[in-house]
Amino acid sequence: MIVGKRVLRAGVSLLLPSVLLAGCYPVGGGQTMDESEVKLGDTVLALYATTQSMDEVSVGYVMLFDAEGEVKQIQTKGMDNGMIGWDDNGLFFADTERDFRLDQDGLTAWESPKSDFQDALFRKPDGSGYVALYNLGFDDDLGYTDQVVDTTGNSSQVYEMVGWQRVAGWCDGSMYGISEAAGPYIPLAQAQGATERETAFYWPDVLTQLYPKPDSAEAAYRSVRPDQNITETAYYAQTNSCSDGSLITINEDDTTDKGWVSSVTVWPVDGGTPVTHEMDIDPEIASFAQTASWSPDPQHVVWLGGDGIVRSTNTTDGTSTELWDSETDFGATGSSQATFVGDTVFIFHPTGEANDGNMQLTSHNLTTGETRDILTTSHGVGDDRFPLLPRGIAVNPNLTTK
Repeated sequence: MIVGKRVLRAGVSLLLPSVLLAGCYPVGGGQTMDESEVKLGDTVLALYATTQSMDEVSVGYVMLFDAEGEVKQIQTKGMDNGMIGWDDNGLFFADTERDFRLDQDGLTAWESPKSDFQDALFRKPDGSGYVALYNLGFDDDLGYTDQVVDTTGNSSQVYEMVGWQRVAGWCDGSMYGISEAAGPYIPLAQAQGATERETAFYWPDVLTQLYPKPDSAEAAYRSVRPDQNITETAYYAQTNSCSDGSLITINEDDTTDKGWVSSVTVWPVDGGTPVTHEMDIDPEIASFAQTASWSPDPQHVVWLGGDGIVRSTNTTDGTSTELWDSETDFGATGSSQATFVGDTVFIFHPTGEANDGNMQLTSHNLTTGETRDILTTSHGVGDDRFPLLPRGIAVNPNLTTK
């Protein structure tokens, strides 16, 4: 496999040097635990810090913070953009060689070789395991491909799917991906009116089913997004939003008549035509968006933008309302990380203006309006030997009930 796709994906960070500079902190005394001794204990926050996939050395740490801000950590073989799941069974995470589960009894690991850049992680609704998506690279015959890893219990199965999935989402029991039409999906998109562009990206984006594994390209294919004068979509948001049988994405589009614009797209997973509405919001804010699974009603999507503001956007016309300003530089520094749990957003962010390494976990309930500071820590992210970046976070599910 050629790593061309991974280089493209990493290039998003390379265009933002502040992400690389501000996102690195010294570990500051965190204790690296032996795998045979580590337990979940009284952890309230887990964070995955890792090298980039294009670095010569691959290493990562899953950092476990308690309510006092003290940290212990597990060293892994690394996983760029590494993500963490947390449910009643404990933590779930992965590196390039194994999958892991950490609970009150200890750490369990099993072989699961895979690529080194993670795109998505979803918990199966029945609680039996997780489905994850990884960026594999370029294949001379198929073009860009991704890996799907299906984990049940302590066993993981891997298979490949065509396309560079720039966003993945879970809707009605299945995982879907959105990518530029490639390989067998090109004639299917052409049958729905898609035409080749003169410059990259050469084909419009298509929605396909990734899990459960489809039997054929025809079974996987759902729809193509109409061009609407779009020449490129720079970056979709990772979406957790599924409403009335449709995935919702926040987009940054390059158009022939207006230049770069932000928009919201509704993607029916039954094969209906995707519908896009432009938003009156800086497209750079939209390019950093994270969406929530919760919304006040089926016609709205809730998302956190690169300016640290949580908004609710009407999917029928693109109008938006500000719900909460976290007053964090979520997109500008690259050092803040966020996650939605139901109607609550959690943000792990620097506390000082000088990026001195002190970090704070803050939560805000979008229903009640309550804001809480959960922990403050002097243990930042990084390593004296390798440039590490903060990636995915997960919080103790009990925090949403307190």
